[in-house]
Amino acid sequence: IPPLSKYIIQQKQPLLINNNFKERLAEIGLKSNTLPGTKPTKSLLRMPILVDGEVKGMIGLDNIDHENAFTDADVRLLTTLASSMSVALEKAQLYQQAEEARAAADSASAAKSVFLANMSHELRTPLNAIIGFTRIVRRKNETILPEKHVENLDKVLTSAEHLLGLINAVLDIAKIEAGRMEVHSATFNMHALLDQCANIASPLFKAGVSFEKQNSDLPLLINSDQEKIKQIILNLLSNAAKFTHEGRVILQAEKVETQGNHPESVQISVTDTGIGMNEEALGRVFGEFQQADSSTTREYGGTGLGLTISRNLARLLGGDLTVTSEQGKGSVFILNVPVQSPQHMENK
Repeated sequence: IPPLSKYIIQQKQPLLINNNFKERLAEIGLKSNTLPGTKPTKSLLRMPILVDGEVKGMIGLDNIDHENAFTDADVRLLTTLASSMSVALEKAQLYQQAEEARAAADSASAAKSVFLANMSHELRTPLNAIIGFTRIVRRKNETILPEKHVENLDKVLTSAEHLLGLINAVLDIAKIEAGRMEVHSATFNMHALLDQCANIASPLFKAGVSFEKQNSDLPLLINSDQEKIKQIILNLLSNAAKFTHEGRVILQAEKVETQGNHPESVQISVTDTGIGMNEEALGRVFGEFQQADSSTTREYGGTGLGLTISRNLARLLGGDLTVTSEQGKGSVFILNVPVQSPQHMENK
């Protein structure tokens, strides 16, 4: 670093020399080093660029023709320029730090997702073993064990199955984030799948809630991942049952014709007369670990992962999951999936 620059860095102050250049330099312990064949400097102005109290650069003016070349206006101009450059450098520094932090967070998140996706078998297997052995013990000893012991075994089963559901939800999210969620497309009967979902969900609805299914004009066969569509529909029906205390829930399906770049699709809607959501809740309902609000989580339970997984699965199948709702009047969740899966169309 040249001595003059080093001096500015140490002092962190502007330097103005308008006359007696060599003598003034000597006063601050510096020498004038005029290059051979060049005229000596007669007036000099240097302005440091400060970021967080540290000199990150400087701007300067030199005049080799005459003394008293720089006025207070010049000093103010360079001060303004240095201040603007300081702000720009600070923003650039903050942006770089934010980008580095984001990259580190993305890397950590990806590593977490890959780890969980790889650990899915190891996490599920022991819990499935606990559930299986507990069922065997309960079944074989139900008539021998005291009633209190049977109740305790039921509690173990309920807790283990609840924990398995939580693990499955987290692992599904991890697989989707890690790109490990596979689509297994096959041709299946949509009417039959909706009947199956309706039969499974029917016992979930409260006594004061009527449940009906409508799917008259559906294409009989579609090509997609049947298990993933089933998972989405059952989650929507389960949510409708949980949040609807009276009124009705309608499972409806209809065919949507080809429109522009959008292929023929099946639109499956779940309409309820439940608690509904306000605009703020609608904006975050598909976020991870989100429900309508904290009071909803406390009253109804759940992880808030079901809708996140459902929308991700819908998009994985080439479709989407959307919602409209009004607080106190219910919600309508709409699942759209192509009649022909994107993978099937590519293989044609």
